[in-house]
Amino acid sequence: MDITADTRIEMLRPKTVPEGLVALGFVLEVSEIQIKLQITGGIICLVDRLNVSQAYSDALHNSTKPPKLSQLFRKGQQYVCKIIDRQTRKGYIEAQDIIASLDPTSIQEDNIPATLLAIPFVPLQCAITSIEDHGYQVDIGFKGLTGFLSFDESSDYQRDHNDGKKFLVGQIIRCCLKKTFQSADESRVVQLSMSPSSMKESYFSREKVNEVALTDRCILPGSKSFLTVMVVQKNGLIVNFMNEFSGFVSGYHLKDEWHSAKDNYKISQQFDCTVLYYNNLTKTFALSIRGGSKYEKTRDYFLENYHVGQVIKNAEVICLNATKSVIFKVHNNYKAVANVMDALDEEVATMTKDELHVALDTAFPDKSKHKCRVKSINYTDQILVVSLKKEFLELPYVSVNELKAGNFINAKVVKLVKDGVIVTFGLNLRGIILDINVNDTKSPKKYPAGKVIKCRVLKVDLHKQPAKVYLTDKEQLMDPHMTIVDSYDKSFKGESTHATIIKVSPKGLIVELFNNTKGYIPRIFLSSENVTKTNIGTIFEAGQVTSCVVYRVDPIRPSLLLGLVPLAQIIKMKREKKEAKKLRKRKKLEAKMEKEAEKTDSDEVQKLKSRRQRSEEAKLREEKLREAEKLLMDPNRPPQSIPDFERLVLKTPNSADAWIQYSKYFLENIETEKAKIVCRRALRTINFREEKEKLKIWLHLIKIEAKYGDSEKLHEVIGEAAQVSDKISLYKGATKILAACEKQDDAERLHGMLLKLDNKSVDLWIDYISYLMEHRNDPAKAREQFDKACKLLLRSDLVTLKSRFAQLEFRLGDVERGKTIFDNLLSDNPKRTDLWRVYEGMVKKFGTRQVDSDEIRAKNEELLSRIGESIELVSKKNNKNKAKAKKRAPTESADSGDELTVSSEKIKPDEVQPKRMKRLVK
Repeated sequence: MDITADTRIEMLRPKTVPEGLVALGFVLEVSEIQIKLQITGGIICLVDRLNVSQAYSDALHNSTKPPKLSQLFRKGQQYVCKIIDRQTRKGYIEAQDIIASLDPTSIQEDNIPATLLAIPFVPLQCAITSIEDHGYQVDIGFKGLTGFLSFDESSDYQRDHNDGKKFLVGQIIRCCLKKTFQSADESRVVQLSMSPSSMKESYFSREKVNEVALTDRCILPGSKSFLTVMVVQKNGLIVNFMNEFSGFVSGYHLKDEWHSAKDNYKISQQFDCTVLYYNNLTKTFALSIRGGSKYEKTRDYFLENYHVGQVIKNAEVICLNATKSVIFKVHNNYKAVANVMDALDEEVATMTKDELHVALDTAFPDKSKHKCRVKSINYTDQILVVSLKKEFLELPYVSVNELKAGNFINAKVVKLVKDGVIVTFGLNLRGIILDINVNDTKSPKKYPAGKVIKCRVLKVDLHKQPAKVYLTDKEQLMDPHMTIVDSYDKSFKGESTHATIIKVSPKGLIVELFNNTKGYIPRIFLSSENVTKTNIGTIFEAGQVTSCVVYRVDPIRPSLLLGLVPLAQIIKMKREKKEAKKLRKRKKLEAKMEKEAEKTDSDEVQKLKSRRQRSEEAKLREEKLREAEKLLMDPNRPPQSIPDFERLVLKTPNSADAWIQYSKYFLENIETEKAKIVCRRALRTINFREEKEKLKIWLHLIKIEAKYGDSEKLHEVIGEAAQVSDKISLYKGATKILAACEKQDDAERLHGMLLKLDNKSVDLWIDYISYLMEHRNDPAKAREQFDKACKLLLRSDLVTLKSRFAQLEFRLGDVERGKTIFDNLLSDNPKRTDLWRVYEGMVKKFGTRQVDSDEIRAKNEELLSRIGESIELVSKKNNKNKAKAKKRAPTESADSGDELTVSSEKIKPDEVQPKRMKRLVK
């Protein structure tokens, strides 16, 4: 671009961020599924876990325990990202999410390897692909090129910035090129380094720039070089970057945050700088000349001392940025900015420019101090974005980070969903009242949209993205004087509180308190009266709130032991129980002493057993032991206990039937989790070559999830099984299981997936059509699919399809339609006695299914007579042909000498008929 005084400095806005922009991103949040980055301008970008690196995506699909994103990234780290997409946010019409990628392949997409690798110590962003004996194999973003980083070259960085830990597969690192060489297998290998001395060499000095041919794509954000000031503007500098490229420095990235571009900078001045981003549309570099220890110190201070929603009491006005914003100085000389919309309580949109000037000058004279609240934090530009609006200052909660278990909030009902009630509160914050925590029955009448209800925070899950807030409006939990038990702290011992029952079992209750704290109430602590295994389910139920006392706290396990009976009463009960035990012992001892005294008085001395008696007793004991051993060794004895099943699966580890039998043992005892664990053990134990056995286990696991689990877990198991099994065999088995378990939507979805995999299979079409008729009771859709199958299948398969569909019509649909299909089929295949016999059987069995009248029976008799005649006629013709074949056989045999041909002709009519029948009648 031509550098003139009129050249403008770019200010990125969320709506103006172009696809393909490569920028330096600051890690804001790391959740289980994505990373939230911030680039200059405070713009938020989202990186899905599948856009981190190819190596990490492979680990997610192939590894049983892939590393979590929180192990690879931490808040405050900086990485190069590339904008790859914009997506409309779910639930919003105008809001869009900016999607970015950290994958080296995506970042280096437009680069030429030869040009890039010719630059000594060029900075690169790479991904760890594997850990070798002496270092790491690294993806540098180019096909056919492999990077290698030795342990020695990475040790300093790991000690200072990675808690002394080694890198994990999929982890993103910033390093520099050391040299390239040819490996033993003729592939090119790039040797990399992260040592402080090598990273220092990655600086693009004047000498290096003059020696190599640079392109704008070679210079990654985060790279350091030099610039020359060409034009000084009010809001920044227009510069010449590396004596070759156009660039700019915005007012937020000058040497000092309080510098004025006009007052502190001159044309031809030179500075060291850092690349913030490269805009591929304007061919311009955004640069920063603020760096070094001061930049890092400010960033660390912002991370440790400021959060969204924080109130700042004495923010000092420094200046007004025309009518756009107000600049403040806050604690430790840091800069804060309030947009004009956030600075004034008045309606700014209706004001003229002059009115706005007057309002700002009146409200914010120089050096005046004001109370403001942090609305967002721009870590990249090191600015606090604040608001002074009264409404915003008075909001009880601005960020989920401010919420604590037990807080009271006023929330507005948005809608009712399957799991509970969605509400909003504070600054566009969302929460959910789960069904188990709803005070009354969940209905539109009780919770109409727009109704304001008083709630209490149960827990805040910051690990989810976005963070989830769980609330309750149960009357007992709204008591402001109750003790909030929100951790496994020993100080809660002896406290009385309220808890929600989440599970009732014969042994006791599992309850949930605040902040995801859970406790256990044994059956004996439920009441001073007798609560039995049989009546516990009638007295207590899930969702019920109960008063309880904390008896014991174990912070190490962690666990809580609670009871409904007051602690003093429990102590009294224990004391009484102990005294009763002592009394029983005393009475027993006294009775024993009296008995011994009586024996002594009567002088009855008991004789010792003889040697013969002792020998006989020993033999009897040995015989019983031998019988027990024989019973254990009996191979036909069915297993009856866990040790029995363990011996069985140890003996036959590759037998799916043995594992399934073991799993069913736990299901009979209503221990579904243990049954699933057995299935998982089976999948790990059975040899990988035994595909059929593994498939049986997967289908059994799917059956367990379908019967006892939820839909989400069921879909996960099916997806997991599909990755390691034959999809057609798996889905065919799963459809039958799901249909039997009344999971009709899931079963139909799998039928659709089967037909996508192979729409030329007659068996798959027959299975789907049968499912629609038998389980969906939808003959209209079945007929529609039958017509579709007729168009897609080969002609050789149409006879089977039509015959099976006609039988379905007889059994479940329209009998007359079934007759019509058979009539048309037999008019095209009149010599097929197998078809005639199937038709005859259907008419006999189902001819009067829909209407049983004399007229219908007469018609059926007439039809059966016609079918019988046709069978007899066709059979006679076939017999004549057989006779002719027998007469010709000796002659042909003598002429040709081919006995094999003759024998095959003899066998063919007899063999084909049963095969056809088997296929037509399943």
